[in-house]
Amino acid sequence: MFDESMTTFIRVVQYGSFSKTAEAMYLSPNAIKKRIKVLEEQTGIILFLRDNKGVTLTKAGKSLYDDFTFIYESYGEAVEKARRIQNAPYGVFCMGMMNTFSDTFTTNSWYEVRKKFRQNPVHIIYYGNTLSNMDDMFNDIGKHIDMCIDVYDPETARKYDLSAQKISDFRLYIGIPDDTNIHVETSISFKDLEGQTLSVLRYGRSRTFDMIYDKIRKEYPAICMEEISEYSLRVFNDCYIKKNCVLVTENQVGLYPFYSFYPLEFEAIVSFGVYYSGDAEKPIDAFIDKIMPMA
Repeated sequence: MFDESMTTFIRVVQYGSFSKTAEAMYLSPNAIKKRIKVLEEQTGIILFLRDNKGVTLTKAGKSLYDDFTFIYESYGEAVEKARRIQNAPYGVFCMGMMNTFSDTFTTNSWYEVRKKFRQNPVHIIYYGNTLSNMDDMFNDIGKHIDMCIDVYDPETARKYDLSAQKISDFRLYIGIPDDTNIHVETSISFKDLEGQTLSVLRYGRSRTFDMIYDKIRKEYPAICMEEISEYSLRVFNDCYIKKNCVLVTENQVGLYPFYSFYPLEFEAIVSFGVYYSGDAEKPIDAFIDKIMPMA
């Protein structure tokens, strides 16, 4: 549905220059420029203002970017979700999971889950990273999926009339690009990050992350914050290119190259849990009992 020119346009806006986009996409800067030119000719819209300092979105370009990103993300997520639901064999557990934390869970625990559930296989249905996707996932429990693993919050369970059980607690850490001049010994404070850009999970996704976001905005205005939609190798690669620090949960420490991780001095915990329908026919409790030791 999306051709290479549209995809390249989105990446140029995200990286802020043709050269950085070329580096991330393993293409030459000229190839990036040609794709943007093709899109401008196709749409009849001037997308960027160009000068010696780089490129800046035009007002029309900003409008197109906002709509493109929404459609691009929604289309890919909808297709992937539908494929997984279609391909789920009869009689297996269908577990929903948002892409936000999928790399963390699958890297740390998926092998053990598969090993413990040879008789009752588990099929993951991935959802996107928006609040609308999260709403869809919780509403699908008991219909298209049997359960989901996500940030644990009793308020969420009450809102969607679900049963929930906490399976793990994690401290918060700060990931620092290896080639920056931030010097940390054992732990890190917000004061250490002044003058830096900190990538933080999109606002509204977790009350703990939202609390951190509000605290930094109020008490540490010298820290520039940038929202991210998920924790994945792709996102960390983007953050590394921009030399951003990243706020993560403890279970993500060590998963990403070129970053060193330090515990945050500010005490805050992010919990993960399993949500499921109270009317579930399959033995969800048995699943929870088996994954609890892996948390």
